[in-house]
Amino acid sequence: MSETAIKQLGTITLSVVTDQRDEKGQRIVRPLYLVHEGNRPVKLGSGRYATVIAAANSAELENATEFFALKFLKWDPSPMIMRNIRSRFFQEIVRTRQFSAYDGLISYRGFSRVKMLDKGGTDVDMQQRNFEVELNKDGDALTLSTKSNVEEAKSLKDFLNSVHGEFFAMPALEGSLEDFLFYERPWSERPLYTLFSSYKRAIAPVLARRDEIATFLKNLADPRQVSAIRARDAEARKGEKSPPPLPRDCRGMTILNYIGRCAPSIRNRIVVDLVESVATTLASLHEKPAHDRRDGAPSDEPVSYLAHRDMKPGNVLFGFVTTGTPVLKLSDLGFVGSTSVSLLESLGGNVREPGVLPLGSILFRGPEQIVPCVEVRFEIDPDSMKPSGEKRPPLTVTFHDIGGIVDPKPGDLLECQELEFHNSGDTKATIARVDRGEQDLVTITLNDGLESNRNGGEFNVGYVVKASGQHTDIFALGSMLYLLATGGRSPESFYLKCLESTPTQVGDSREDGEPGFYREFHGSCLSLAMSLCLSDEADIVNDLEAYSASDREVAAQLAVANRVRPSVIEAWNDQRRPPHTWERNLVVEKKRRPTAEQLLAKHVPNHSSKGKEDLVRYVRYWRQSPTVQHYLTDVTGQPLPFPIVYEIVRCMVRDKEDSYVTRGEDTKSRSFQDLQLQTKVADIARSLRNVVQRAPSVQPNINAYGSYGSWLKLFFCARMCYERQMTRSMPITRVAEPTRKSDPQDRGMEIGS
Repeated sequence: MSETAIKQLGTITLSVVTDQRDEKGQRIVRPLYLVHEGNRPVKLGSGRYATVIAAANSAELENATEFFALKFLKWDPSPMIMRNIRSRFFQEIVRTRQFSAYDGLISYRGFSRVKMLDKGGTDVDMQQRNFEVELNKDGDALTLSTKSNVEEAKSLKDFLNSVHGEFFAMPALEGSLEDFLFYERPWSERPLYTLFSSYKRAIAPVLARRDEIATFLKNLADPRQVSAIRARDAEARKGEKSPPPLPRDCRGMTILNYIGRCAPSIRNRIVVDLVESVATTLASLHEKPAHDRRDGAPSDEPVSYLAHRDMKPGNVLFGFVTTGTPVLKLSDLGFVGSTSVSLLESLGGNVREPGVLPLGSILFRGPEQIVPCVEVRFEIDPDSMKPSGEKRPPLTVTFHDIGGIVDPKPGDLLECQELEFHNSGDTKATIARVDRGEQDLVTITLNDGLESNRNGGEFNVGYVVKASGQHTDIFALGSMLYLLATGGRSPESFYLKCLESTPTQVGDSREDGEPGFYREFHGSCLSLAMSLCLSDEADIVNDLEAYSASDREVAAQLAVANRVRPSVIEAWNDQRRPPHTWERNLVVEKKRRPTAEQLLAKHVPNHSSKGKEDLVRYVRYWRQSPTVQHYLTDVTGQPLPFPIVYEIVRCMVRDKEDSYVTRGEDTKSRSFQDLQLQTKVADIARSLRNVVQRAPSVQPNINAYGSYGSWLKLFFCARMCYERQMTRSMPITRVAEPTRKSDPQDRGMEIGS
């Protein structure tokens, strides 16, 4: 923002109704000062249904000590869409208020309104929500604050054309991870830093390290400098014709990709540390009960826990602490719901209506969110419509799931307007059991009996509505890990093209009835990840050995994977694919290993040689597939390391032996909501910490840059002070060579954080 623009800044006073009360028990109405530039509000961000505006606790911006983000509802000319986005907006307010005290979640500070205008500038009379009625019970606080806001904004015509209607206040943080990764301008040009002096002072220590950051980035272009961080990274670059070009823009993803091109182990460490921080923050939400027993919840009901259901980088905010690591907060709580069966509570309307905002966001949606509602034509089992006295047997229906599009699971809902269910009196019931027959025939049993059938017949049209919950958040966490590790490839496409197509059951078996090779191959995430990962054999085996040493679940899977691993190794040793640039000059010190034939003879003596050849051919096909070649490398052409591939697969693939979300053998009647997943994200965070501590591919030596304390903090500093011109004239300086251990694979590298 230019100096001229700063001179045009002004504020208007908006009143918000808080949840605090004075000595008389009345709600406290607090003034906030919304910032405008030339009568236009200063925007911090914008989304599908809301706009975020900057505000402070003082009209004198130089003296402000608190800063706020005011989230305003957007106007839409379609009444149906307006109704749905307004419903979604108020659900977010209610949930933000309800969970404001929880660690790791954004805080709520107050609510109010400016008059709602349509596109023509005409007042719109919006029906009050229960939330607004509640706020207005005590002394008409909301009515009075709205009147004050309207009077204050009258003189700013441009302001009312841009922002009007309902809004709520939250503390302003530095920004979201989406801003951090994809915002193209220098971070110091963001409105918070150009508007508020205290933010300028807070970022000053970071900006003071600009030359130091520039030196670090330029040194990465020299393999001799990289060898001080991890020799293995430098070896991979031997023979390169020219050093990688410096980042062309200020985006965090561009800087991360540059670091990954120069020193992959640093990029891997940053990615794992960042996702571990996100997982730790999400775990604080997952471990919270949806209802407090002290609030009168029936004690005989099972405890249900919270799920975010819209996890993505744009909903993870961070506050940067110059003396430590970034502090993360989850925002956009409108889809937060419980793990109980009542999962339609935040859909914002009937899923069949146009304009309804679906759960989740593109790239990070779980399978149940990609196609959240599917129309089915089903036939009712006549026997399930016959009452036995006062009892109604559970309703059973059948339909053909052609192509597996519907894919119903226990816990999903069946909705039909012609049906009325006995216990609930509603038109929908939960699917309790799913049985699959021949020719795509699916039989589902509901948890409720039929009271009446207004259609009068056995054939009906209904909708299977997919249930989302904590298992959806775990999938989104794997998606975020994939996005960061690949430098921006689509996690949704990766899942659909590389993971969803892997069969859960393959009809091969040995003569003794035990599972055959292919079922073993697809039976665990470990064997699948080993076959998908394109890293060098030595790197995979070293990572696997170090990684499994501290993970009992992984160690248990090795008993199964060892029967697959020899064929994987044989496929590694005999690939017929064009090498990547990084592979052409790769010099690898390999430990002496038995031949593939010896490994096969040792681990799979009961299988015929033809079966072994088939499996080798099968694994080799996977690794040579152009699809796998594309999605298992980052945007610079380097392969994803095995620990990251394995964690991604465990998050995104379900119902395997070592998946983070698995229903075991009872997939017909056990739902994902029945699983105790409230501590699973904390387990993921611990697993990622084990990766950092043990896996060589994510252990760069930070001794030369120990003043930062961690690679993650160094990356945040690099993004916040990076400018395109600052590295052009910087000389490359030699960093001190650290003390190194003798292991050729850098497995004993000391970590400074």
